[in-house]
Amino acid sequence: MQNGQDDGREYPVGRTQLEKLLRTVNAVLNASRLVNGRVKNGEVLQGDKWVPQYEKGKVIADPTLAKELLPTAEGFFFGSTDYDKWYVEDLKLTKSILEEALAKPELDYYYSSWW
Repeated sequence: MQNGQDDGREYPVGRTQLEKLLRTVNAVLNASRLVNGRVKNGEVLQGDKWVPQYEKGKVIADPTLAKELLPTAEGFFFGSTDYDKWYVEDLKLTKSILEEALAKPELDYYYSSWW
């Protein structure tokens, strides 16, 4: 749609695209069984290196499908790149937003990005 350009402009998003994204989100959620593990909760500077800090939490047992269909991305604005309970919570929020949008067929939807 944007050919890899994050230019801040608005681009129309059709109902079919929203439905496809919802199906993808549902597939990843259904395949994302959470198990006990270590969740990254930040980093501390030790000398001249940032060292990750972990706590007990929930992680996706097998994130293969998540990595394939909805991979995380590194970068200043992207947040965590872990496949854990916070990734799942973000997907649940996305699902809720998509379902709400799809329940209102009379509205037009647009996408805009800027990094």
